[in-house]
Amino acid sequence: RLQQMKEKACTIVGMEQQRDDSENLLRRIKNAATWNDIDMVKTLVSTCYVTKAIAIPALLEAISNGHEELVEFLVLKAKTPTTEFCSKSTMKNPLHIAAENGHENILNFLLSTISTFDECMIPTADATSQTIIDILRNNDMGMKAKRILKVLEGKAHGDAMNKGGI
Repeated sequence: RLQQMKEKACTIVGMEQQRDDSENLLRRIKNAATWNDIDMVKTLVSTCYVTKAIAIPALLEAISNGHEELVEFLVLKAKTPTTEFCSKSTMKNPLHIAAENGHENILNFLLSTISTFDECMIPTADATSQTIIDILRNNDMGMKAKRILKVLEGKAHGDAMNKGGI
């Protein structure tokens, strides 16, 4: 029962539960994500009021540094969204950051948590409006782009099957 309570506590909360110390909490969780201190991130998520506005930057930090286990925790256990931008000033979502840094395993993991093709192909919010495939190709990661395209083709096929009522 205690384990179940701990797991339930390890999730992000709604914006209505945000506290005054959110800037300090954001700084601490991003620092823990930078150094791959998964125990500290777990402690902060389970004992503090971590909102999407705090969890997404921590996820971006973990992705940027290639910390696969921490990314999995933040997405699967803490339920951090993978296709949302954390604020209007952030031009990229977690998928874009994974593609930009060439972390193919993380990108594949993130794609596996997304149900539709359209969600996978959300463009950046900047003037370039690039998808993850554009980012990979522009950063001379053509082979990774081809492998990711195969994953995306499977999602597009699944979407087509669902729309056809099968």
